[in-house]
Amino acid sequence: MSGLFAASAALFGKLGTTPTIIRSTLSVISSNDNIEYITWIGQIVAIGLMIASNGIMWSQYSLALAYSDVTLHVTTINTVSNFIFTALFGWIIFAETISLVWSIGISCILVGIVLLKEPSESVLHDNDESNVKLKKFK
Repeated sequence: MSGLFAASAALFGKLGTTPTIIRSTLSVISSNDNIEYITWIGQIVAIGLMIASNGIMWSQYSLALAYSDVTLHVTTINTVSNFIFTALFGWIIFAETISLVWSIGISCILVGIVLLKEPSESVLHDNDESNVKLKKFK
């Protein structure tokens, strides 16, 4: 969830700081003479939503860290979901293209997450160097 809210914050930040996006959308929807005034209101609302999305993202991220045994998993999943939702928002809302290189890169990151989630084996040594034990971790 925190990745979704992080991507939403980026979306609202882009809308709030780029008046041409709001203005062009309003000009298609309406031929109102107060487009500049409505654009300012739209920017203020978008910046407010950006701040709210950031607050929700940080609370969800903190909860995930508190309930997780391994913080690396939380950080990685948050980052990847942020990348994916940001790409989807860009593709759907701003008609941006998702390149083959980007797709290969996100696929490699997803494979890395799967490998992080798999149990790994580590060699642990007791005080006696001749006694070596293998222990499985979750």
